[in-house]
Amino acid sequence: GTVAAVTHEDGTFILNESIMHAAMSGDVTVIQVSSVEVSLHIALSDPILINTKIQIKSLAVGRSCFVVSSGKVAKIYRVDLQLQKYEALETINTNSIAMAIADLTSLIEETWFVAETNVVKINNFRGTQKGLVSFSEAEGVPEFLDINGKFLAIVSSKGCIKIIDVHTPTKHKQQGSAGQFFNPKSAVNAENLKIRQVRVNCTGTRVAILADQIGGAMKVFHPDSHLYIYDRNKGVIVSYDFLSWKRSPVSVFWDDTDDRMICCEALRNRQTVTDTVKSKPMAPSADDKGSEVDPATAARNAAAVDADAENEVEVFLFFATSEHGIFMQDSFPRKFPNGPMISLSVPRLYFRSAVSNKRQSDDEAEGGGAAPANSSTAVKIYSRVMRDFVGMDDVNETAKSALLDFSFNLTLGKLDEAYRSVKAIDSPGIWENMAQMCVKTKRLDVAEVCLGNMGHVRGAAAVREAKKDFEKDPTNGSLDVVVGVLAIQLGLLDDAARIFREVGRYDMLNRLFQAAGMWEKAIGTATNQDRIHLKTTHYQYAKHLESIGRTDEAIEHYQLSNNSRTEVPRMLFHLGRVDELGDYVMKSDDPALLKWWAAY
Repeated sequence: GTVAAVTHEDGTFILNESIMHAAMSGDVTVIQVSSVEVSLHIALSDPILINTKIQIKSLAVGRSCFVVSSGKVAKIYRVDLQLQKYEALETINTNSIAMAIADLTSLIEETWFVAETNVVKINNFRGTQKGLVSFSEAEGVPEFLDINGKFLAIVSSKGCIKIIDVHTPTKHKQQGSAGQFFNPKSAVNAENLKIRQVRVNCTGTRVAILADQIGGAMKVFHPDSHLYIYDRNKGVIVSYDFLSWKRSPVSVFWDDTDDRMICCEALRNRQTVTDTVKSKPMAPSADDKGSEVDPATAARNAAAVDADAENEVEVFLFFATSEHGIFMQDSFPRKFPNGPMISLSVPRLYFRSAVSNKRQSDDEAEGGGAAPANSSTAVKIYSRVMRDFVGMDDVNETAKSALLDFSFNLTLGKLDEAYRSVKAIDSPGIWENMAQMCVKTKRLDVAEVCLGNMGHVRGAAAVREAKKDFEKDPTNGSLDVVVGVLAIQLGLLDDAARIFREVGRYDMLNRLFQAAGMWEKAIGTATNQDRIHLKTTHYQYAKHLESIGRTDEAIEHYQLSNNSRTEVPRMLFHLGRVDELGDYVMKSDDPALLKWWAAY
């Protein structure tokens, strides 16, 4: 439940859990900041703190309105986007917390949808009923409502899914026959799953559903690892399993204009977090015999654990279609100061500000006191531009549609279609993304076009030279080597290293590590797989060490490269360390070197 009792020597206290709601629609964002207060943001302007005077248990937002409910009463607010003001309407009695709200942007009249017993009432903002959607006993009780544009999705306690066109609320139309989420013959059944969140796309063709697993004798709820999508056109449920990522989805959002684009936040499973912390190599304890604490190692371990904690939530972007199912377009870790996600509106993803206990403690130490909690000024909204829109986030609808088609075809690996989608758009960032995909698909012909559009002269020249080398001697590796060169030019060093390993070109892998300054890996590769270049690698490493002033180590690697007879005297003499040069020569057993020193 949401209530807990705590017994103390001063008495017994009843604690009531309060879930902090947040929602965004168009230019209106409402974020709950206390049990009775919300922070209203209009077009991302300075927030307005509103005391609703009711215990907030649910929240729904429209383009110019929002509603809050306590489960006993509801209060609707109109928002004036031009004047950046709000108007609170009269409180309405209702025992429901399943609500949705819409204004004249998509509907012909302002409408408040509320689920009560076995119906969804279609009311105006004064609470007057204008219509209703009925559910039979077999269909269950409506528990979840979500509206996107003119389409309302309703999901019942028994998994019955109805999608309604409510453009004309008094003459609403159900889209197709009702769907069914639960299936007794599969793992998706009411015995082990409880629906947690429902979202409908902008065309009413798909409904995303998140659920909780019910397990154990105590019937404990924990997030299910699947993202479920009901496809109205096919009448089936498709799913994407986050188990391979060791995560579970906790929130889901559709774009408000493209019916394919969907976004999920996925939380790392608790067992994964525990295992990660346990597996971190810790610095030896000072109490251990014969060991010392290495501060650098301890710092690295602490940083690694902190990074894992920061990346506890990952954001995943998907395309979902009837033809191709669900496939991932991008993913990235959600990092501070971004908190929980509140909306997806291509090309941006929106987050509310995060709360950091560590940073709050630092502020207290520095400022002598904590900042006021739950104030509207403490709540901020952050946005992040999608990968394929970087540098082009302020585009018109035509360009946005073209970029989405580009991203869709690129994700499917259809490079020709992706190229046709954006060939008229002049953006180096788009061509760079496409060139990076060419590394995975090994489409060198498309890659050369991308490099040309990027203005990457050096990269284009390097790829041409690699192709010429391959054409001269096709037995020396394969065309994949050219793809590896392309990866290097695009900064995809890990992909390049993988390709060189796959084709057995350890000489190029060695050179890659050298160029990247990964000298330990370079020497390891030369020692184990590229011994013909072992001495050359030691020599190049010695030159590097000499350039950064690590003379003693440079001497060691000059010796390993069999160049110490000339290089060590040159280096020490150039540095003016003649005495050290004399000591080095006298300790040497090289007759030629001793003869040279005697002549000197």
